[in-house]
Amino acid sequence: MGGFCYNRKIYQIEEGITMEKVFIDSEFQDLIDTLLEDRKCGNLDKLKEDATRLKENAIRSGNDYAEAVACYFLAGYCLMCNELAKSIAYCNYVKENYSKHQSHYVYAMCCSIAGTAHMYLNKQQTAVSYFLDGYYISLKFSFFDTQANILNNMGSIFYELGDYKRGIEYFLRAYDVTQNKQYKNPNPKTLEMILVNLSGSYARENKFEEAKYWEQKYLDIFGESNDLWITNNLLINHMLMDHASGCHSKLVEDINLFLESMKDGWADLFSIRIILEVIEICLELKEIELTKRGIELVESKMKNLNEAFHKERLASMKIQLYELTNEKDKLFEELLKYYTIVRQNENEKKEIESSGVLSRIHLRHAEYSKRQIEIKNKELKRLNERDSFTGLLNKAFFEKKVQERLQRKTDEEEKDVLLIIDIDNFKEINDTYGHVVGDQVIKEVANLLQNKTRHMDYVGRIGGDEFCVLMLDIPNMEVMELWIKNFIKSVQDITCDKVMPGEITVSVGAASSDG
Repeated sequence: MGGFCYNRKIYQIEEGITMEKVFIDSEFQDLIDTLLEDRKCGNLDKLKEDATRLKENAIRSGNDYAEAVACYFLAGYCLMCNELAKSIAYCNYVKENYSKHQSHYVYAMCCSIAGTAHMYLNKQQTAVSYFLDGYYISLKFSFFDTQANILNNMGSIFYELGDYKRGIEYFLRAYDVTQNKQYKNPNPKTLEMILVNLSGSYARENKFEEAKYWEQKYLDIFGESNDLWITNNLLINHMLMDHASGCHSKLVEDINLFLESMKDGWADLFSIRIILEVIEICLELKEIELTKRGIELVESKMKNLNEAFHKERLASMKIQLYELTNEKDKLFEELLKYYTIVRQNENEKKEIESSGVLSRIHLRHAEYSKRQIEIKNKELKRLNERDSFTGLLNKAFFEKKVQERLQRKTDEEEKDVLLIIDIDNFKEINDTYGHVVGDQVIKEVANLLQNKTRHMDYVGRIGGDEFCVLMLDIPNMEVMELWIKNFIKSVQDITCDKVMPGEITVSVGAASSDG
């Protein structure tokens, strides 16, 4: 069973609250210190009472930061008590009010808590969304504890999906964070969880040498643990190894030890999942009594939990049991229950899939709308900068670009040359051939200017038949004179409608940046 960093024994506050205490009054900091002590002692009732008091005081005095911290503690409390909807609600409140309290650490940790709660609800995609949100905040502000925490939880998602290989990748990344020299006060509980998860993942991949390596690393650092979650996970690893090696008697002994230890354990989803894993081993061994004990244990822990996925899994195991014992009446009854549960789960999955499809549609629509806005903004920008008739820079924007160039130009070796170009006798062209031809002439001259200038040069229309060109970095005026002669000749070659070659001419004036 892949462990999250918010299991009952594992859930902790890291150094972030201490790091940010400079933003809070001493009255509130005293309460926060009390809450930290409540957490350390495992006094959940007092934790809830003190966190509620902190929240009420913070609201009364308008202290957004203290209220966010209180919600953080309450979210953790609700998670530990399987009040998942309440836990998520507290986390969402912290997220929604981020701009007010500006506690980056609390925000990141609440993302991690909410992600874990959604994982308990088998809403992996939602969980990933929360985890990533918290991860990138923790990356931005170098919250190493939160990074390790979330990477471990991401690995646990893949673990739950049976993708142990990818789970290992994330657990290793989480381990690497704990070894970062900048991580001054690594959280031992997070490191414990990561090492145990690595050992468990390798065991389920049947890579028992690697599993033993990470278990030994855990023992070298922490020694024997009194934490039920840790000891039972390591015990399951041994069961898998014994099962693979055919050590039947040792395996049965370990299963008995495990089931006995879980009697008084918590009725949480982690406990249920690891018991179900052990029941599967019992069914493979055809150990009827051990299977029954395991099923009774799970049923007692699931009384107050509405968890459809595990109900389906348990019903499937009971069917296998009654097939082994040949109890036909019980088998038939359980098959009917299983059918009902599966149908219920299918309907829930359809709702989730439908919701997912709608989310994708909304996302695509948002992306499309964003692209359309960008296109419109680009077009507006173009219209503000360009002459609508020729596509050249308009007078205002051309003058702006010239001013900008003059202000930043420092290289005196090469010159900038400003050209003013005027179509000769344009009024006569209009009077003789009409405005349609006149418009065509303007466009032809504009096109010629665009074709004969470089991408780096600025070309603008500053009047009806007047154009300006700023030619950048011209080595000498001889080059410029040659370009002007060539351009004048090209203009004379223009023909359009009744206008013959040589009828259109231009006058060109030039001034260089060095005078």
